[in-house]
Amino acid sequence: MNERILLVDDEETTLAVIGELLELMGYRVEATTDGQEALAAFVREPERFDIVISDVSMGRMSGLTLAESVLQTRPGMPVLILTGDEAQARKEAAGLGISSFVQKPVSIDRLVDTIGRALSCPTP
Repeated sequence: MNERILLVDDEETTLAVIGELLELMGYRVEATTDGQEALAAFVREPERFDIVISDVSMGRMSGLTLAESVLQTRPGMPVLILTGDEAQARKEAAGLGISSFVQKPVSIDRLVDTIGRALSCPTP
């Protein structure tokens, strides 16, 4: 694997654990706790990332707002949302074009499987 992931979660411990596990699985991870910082990095170089993974609930910018901006910048970009309430997140995200949702607490096996599917079948 050589895919580059933009990982966003405002919980530093969660970010560190998921980021480290994904790197051990062979992904290149750029991680941040700030949605606005993540969006700025993405807008500067949208082709640099293969997938964006974001928590849905964050302080300054929600994961859904980040996803919407990412998809406006680069339509079809695989975006995966981490959430404690998948049904509610899906409802709120209807029509945004988000690739996948993963329920928290996150299983690394499920996350890696979901990333693989999102990368092999990107959203049109």
